[in-house]
Amino acid sequence: MRFVRCGECAGESCIPLEFYSYVSFFIHWCLTAKEQRFCIFCGGPGLPGEHVWSEWTYQFVPKLPNGTHVKFTADSVPHNPRIVESYRSKSYQGDVNTIKLNVVCKTKCNNGWMSKLDERVRPILIPLLRAEPTVLTKDKQTVLAAWVAMKAMVCEHYEQVYVTSTQEHRNHVMENQRAPDFWSIWIGHQRGNAWRTAFSRRTATLGPIIDGKPTPPNGSYAKNTQSITMGIGNLLIHLIACSIPNFRFEMPYDTGRYLRRIWPIQGDLLWPPGSILSDGDCERIEHSMARYLESIPWASSNDSG
Repeated sequence: MRFVRCGECAGESCIPLEFYSYVSFFIHWCLTAKEQRFCIFCGGPGLPGEHVWSEWTYQFVPKLPNGTHVKFTADSVPHNPRIVESYRSKSYQGDVNTIKLNVVCKTKCNNGWMSKLDERVRPILIPLLRAEPTVLTKDKQTVLAAWVAMKAMVCEHYEQVYVTSTQEHRNHVMENQRAPDFWSIWIGHQRGNAWRTAFSRRTATLGPIIDGKPTPPNGSYAKNTQSITMGIGNLLIHLIACSIPNFRFEMPYDTGRYLRRIWPIQGDLLWPPGSILSDGDCERIEHSMARYLESIPWASSNDSG
């Protein structure tokens, strides 16, 4: 992955940033957000649970033979994101695609706008899960990207400290049925086994070096950048979201050539693409943000980059 200049920021060119607190990543992940009491979208009560994978996708997503999944977490030390401080791993009963998080209300959201968006995306998503020929028009990509954003915002609430989206971002998805403008979402055609039912998330804090010192955005070390990689059937979804203004990530050629970006929209897409992702390709895509973050140098905000 590489950093792409995309405009001016406070009169200075955007520059590579160091990251201070690379926090966690998950393979075959699950956790119920037990401390969440109000809906993350509308703020209402009554949290029946939202599936990470929509129930109608079960027929396209194979169940794991042992009926269990593993939650794996790695944390880095606060002063050096390249030093891993702790690993935690725990097995859970049930397949990955049956995970539910109690973070959205039943009436207005789960059975309301979220259900409607789930129905709208269904005829768009099914050909992708089956690797069937289809044309993804701009309108279809808008719906698909909104659905991915909705699911991602649910997934990130496994633990409040790791949430990167804000209430403003969630309101945007709820009210406009569109992914946030600063998100980047790609999809790929995969035929391996490991990623037919899989989920991974990485979070980090990005910020500039000013006068030789790391300066967290808005004075906070809260996580402001995330990557999510999700495998559903023959479809791989990968997203990068960084809330720092005027920042945009692009996939490196060695992995990006296998993917098609659906957000921001570039044009109509023919599906499936000619390139098919192996399990190894999917792993490299999942690890792409971490590879980039490990490579960026410390730099002054007055540095041209």
